[in-house]
Amino acid sequence: TFNEDVQTLKELVLHNPVTLRLQEAPLPDSSQLSQFQIQCETEEEKFLLLYALLKLSLVRGKVLLFVNRIDRCYRLKLFLEQFGIAACVLNSELPAQSRCHIISQFNRGVYSYIIATDEQDLAEPEATSRKRKKGSKGEKGKDQEYGVSRGIDFHNVSAVFNFDFPPSFESYIHRAGRTARVQNPGTVL
Repeated sequence: TFNEDVQTLKELVLHNPVTLRLQEAPLPDSSQLSQFQIQCETEEEKFLLLYALLKLSLVRGKVLLFVNRIDRCYRLKLFLEQFGIAACVLNSELPAQSRCHIISQFNRGVYSYIIATDEQDLAEPEATSRKRKKGSKGEKGKDQEYGVSRGIDFHNVSAVFNFDFPPSFESYIHRAGRTARVQNPGTVL
Protein backbone atom coordinates (compact mmCIF):
# COMPACT_ATOMS: atom_id res chain seq x y z
CA THR A 1 0.00 0.00 0.00
CA PHE A 2 1.27 3.43 -0.94
CA ASN A 3 0.49 6.61 0.97
CA GLU A 4 -0.47 9.78 -0.97
CA ASP A 5 3.08 11.18 -1.09
CA VAL A 6 4.51 7.99 -2.54
CA GLN A 7 1.65 7.72 -5.02
CA THR A 8 2.22 11.34 -6.19
CA LEU A 9 5.97 10.75 -6.50
CA LYS A 10 5.32 7.56 -8.45
CA GLU A 11 3.10 9.41 -10.93
CA LEU A 12 5.67 12.20 -11.39
CA VAL A 13 8.73 10.00 -11.87
CA LEU A 14 7.55 6.75 -13.39
CA HIS A 15 6.10 6.37 -16.86
CA ASN A 16 4.19 3.14 -17.57
CA PRO A 17 5.33 1.41 -14.37
CA VAL A 18 4.96 -2.33 -13.99
CA THR A 19 4.19 -3.84 -10.61
CA LEU A 20 5.41 -7.36 -9.95
CA ARG A 21 3.87 -9.39 -7.17
CA LEU A 22 5.93 -12.44 -6.42
CA GLN A 23 4.72 -15.26 -4.26
CA GLU A 24 6.53 -18.19 -2.74
CA ALA A 25 5.95 -21.51 -4.41
CA PRO A 26 3.49 -23.43 -2.25
CA LEU A 27 4.55 -26.59 -0.49
CA PRO A 28 3.82 -29.85 -2.30
CA ASP A 29 0.38 -31.33 -1.69
CA SER A 30 -0.35 -33.99 0.93
CA SER A 31 0.27 -36.84 -1.51
CA GLN A 32 3.95 -35.85 -1.60
CA LEU A 33 4.53 -34.03 1.71
CA SER A 34 3.25 -35.38 5.02
CA GLN A 35 3.16 -32.88 7.88
CA PHE A 36 2.76 -33.92 11.51
CA GLN A 37 2.63 -32.09 14.80
CA ILE A 38 3.56 -33.67 18.12
CA GLN A 39 3.09 -31.69 21.30
CA CYS A 40 5.67 -32.33 23.99
CA GLU A 41 5.01 -31.04 27.49
CA THR A 42 8.67 -30.81 28.53
CA GLU A 43 12.05 -30.36 26.93
CA GLU A 44 13.01 -33.86 28.07
CA GLU A 45 10.06 -35.31 26.15
CA LYS A 46 11.36 -33.72 22.93
CA PHE A 47 14.76 -35.33 23.38
CA LEU A 48 13.22 -38.69 24.26
CA LEU A 49 10.87 -38.60 21.27
CA LEU A 50 13.69 -37.75 18.89
CA TYR A 51 15.83 -40.53 20.35
CA ALA A 52 13.03 -43.06 19.86
CA LEU A 53 12.29 -41.95 16.28
CA LEU A 54 15.94 -42.18 15.22
CA LYS A 55 17.16 -45.16 17.26
CA LEU A 56 14.17 -47.33 16.32
CA SER A 57 14.55 -46.30 12.66
CA LEU A 58 10.98 -45.03 12.53
CA VAL A 59 12.22 -42.42 10.07
CA ARG A 60 14.42 -43.65 7.26
CA GLY A 61 16.75 -41.73 5.03
CA LYS A 62 18.38 -38.36 5.46
CA VAL A 63 16.95 -36.02 8.08
CA LEU A 64 17.45 -32.31 8.72
CA LEU A 65 16.90 -31.36 12.37
CA PHE A 66 16.30 -27.63 12.81
CA VAL A 67 16.96 -25.75 16.03
CA ASN A 68 16.78 -22.01 16.66
CA ARG A 69 20.14 -21.37 18.32
CA ILE A 70 23.72 -22.49 17.80
CA ASP A 71 24.11 -23.77 21.37
CA ARG A 72 21.08 -26.02 20.77
CA CYS A 73 22.89 -27.58 17.79
CA TYR A 74 25.74 -28.71 19.97
CA ARG A 75 23.52 -29.80 22.84
CA LEU A 76 21.41 -31.97 20.53
CA LYS A 77 24.50 -33.42 18.84
CA LEU A 78 26.01 -34.39 22.21
CA PHE A 79 22.72 -35.98 23.28
CA LEU A 80 22.50 -38.10 20.13
CA GLU A 81 26.18 -39.11 20.34
CA GLN A 82 25.59 -40.51 23.84
CA PHE A 83 23.31 -43.08 22.22
CA GLY A 84 25.50 -43.87 19.22
CA ILE A 85 23.54 -41.74 16.74
CA ALA A 86 26.03 -39.95 14.49
CA ALA A 87 25.03 -36.46 13.41
CA CYS A 88 26.82 -33.38 12.18
CA VAL A 89 26.24 -29.73 13.01
CA LEU A 90 25.71 -26.95 10.49
CA ASN A 91 25.61 -23.34 11.68
CA SER A 92 26.97 -19.86 11.06
CA GLU A 93 29.93 -20.28 13.42
CA LEU A 94 31.51 -22.83 11.09
CA PRO A 95 33.76 -21.56 8.30
CA ALA A 96 32.14 -21.59 4.86
CA GLN A 97 34.54 -24.30 3.67
CA SER A 98 33.55 -26.59 6.56
CA ARG A 99 29.86 -26.02 5.87
CA CYS A 100 30.33 -26.89 2.20
CA HIS A 101 32.22 -30.05 3.18
CA ILE A 102 29.45 -31.12 5.60
CA ILE A 103 26.76 -30.53 2.96
CA SER A 104 28.78 -32.51 0.42
CA GLN A 105 29.19 -35.42 2.86
CA PHE A 106 25.48 -35.34 3.70
CA ASN A 107 24.56 -35.39 0.01
CA ARG A 108 26.91 -38.36 -0.56
CA GLY A 109 25.34 -40.27 2.35
CA VAL A 110 28.26 -40.09 4.79
CA TYR A 111 25.90 -38.54 7.36
CA SER A 112 22.19 -39.23 7.68
CA TYR A 113 21.45 -36.45 10.16
CA ILE A 114 22.31 -32.75 10.11
CA ILE A 115 21.44 -30.54 13.06
CA ALA A 116 21.12 -27.05 11.65
CA THR A 117 20.19 -23.51 12.53
CA ASP A 118 18.64 -21.00 10.18
CA GLU A 119 19.15 -17.91 12.27
CA GLN A 120 19.59 -15.54 9.31
CA ASP A 121 17.56 -17.28 6.59
CA LEU A 122 19.93 -16.11 3.91
CA ALA A 123 22.29 -17.47 1.26
CA GLU A 124 24.38 -20.53 0.51
CA PRO A 125 27.90 -20.71 2.01
CA GLU A 126 29.68 -20.51 -1.36
CA ALA A 127 27.87 -17.30 -2.22
CA THR A 128 28.49 -15.74 1.16
CA SER A 129 32.21 -16.43 1.22
CA ARG A 130 32.56 -14.58 -2.10
CA LYS A 131 30.53 -11.61 -0.84
CA ARG A 132 32.38 -11.11 2.42
CA LYS A 133 35.10 -8.48 2.45
CA LYS A 134 38.60 -9.57 3.30
CA GLY A 135 39.17 -9.39 7.03
CA SER A 136 35.55 -8.63 7.94
CA LYS A 137 34.18 -10.69 10.78
CA GLY A 138 30.59 -11.10 11.88
CA GLU A 139 29.35 -10.98 15.43
CA LYS A 140 31.27 -13.57 17.48
CA GLY A 141 32.60 -15.26 14.33
CA LYS A 142 29.16 -15.82 12.82
CA ASP A 143 28.68 -15.64 9.09
CA GLN A 144 26.07 -12.90 8.82
CA GLU A 145 24.83 -14.25 5.49
CA TYR A 146 24.16 -17.80 6.59
CA GLY A 147 20.95 -19.76 6.71
CA VAL A 148 20.22 -23.42 6.09
CA SER A 149 16.52 -23.26 5.52
CA ARG A 150 16.97 -21.63 2.15
CA GLY A 151 19.51 -21.52 -0.64
CA ILE A 152 21.33 -24.81 0.02
CA ASP A 153 20.83 -27.82 -2.19
CA PHE A 154 20.34 -30.86 0.01
CA HIS A 155 19.80 -34.08 -1.95
CA ASN A 156 17.08 -36.61 -1.12
CA VAL A 157 16.07 -35.36 2.32
CA SER A 158 13.35 -37.70 3.53
CA ALA A 159 12.35 -35.71 6.62
CA VAL A 160 12.64 -32.33 8.29
CA PHE A 161 12.26 -32.21 12.07
CA ASN A 162 11.54 -28.84 13.64
CA PHE A 163 13.11 -29.70 16.98
CA ASP A 164 12.57 -26.07 17.93
CA PHE A 165 9.44 -24.33 16.70
CA PRO A 166 10.22 -22.11 13.69
CA PRO A 167 10.35 -18.40 14.56
CA SER A 168 8.02 -17.44 11.69
CA PHE A 169 5.66 -18.89 9.13
CA GLU A 170 8.19 -18.12 6.38
CA SER A 171 10.85 -20.03 8.30
CA TYR A 172 8.53 -23.05 8.52
CA ILE A 173 7.90 -22.92 4.75
CA HIS A 174 11.61 -22.75 4.00
CA ARG A 175 12.47 -25.54 6.43
CA ALA A 176 9.70 -27.77 5.06
CA GLY A 177 10.87 -26.95 1.55
CA ARG A 178 14.09 -28.91 2.15
CA THR A 179 12.14 -32.18 1.71
CA ALA A 180 9.58 -33.54 -0.79
CA ARG A 181 11.50 -32.19 -3.75
CA VAL A 182 11.54 -33.37 -7.35
CA GLN A 183 8.62 -35.77 -6.96
CA ASN A 184 10.21 -37.46 -3.91
CA PRO A 185 8.02 -37.92 -0.84
CA GLY A 186 8.90 -36.14 2.38
CA THR A 187 7.84 -35.69 5.98
CA VAL A 188 7.84 -32.63 8.23
CA LEU A 189 7.50 -33.01 11.97
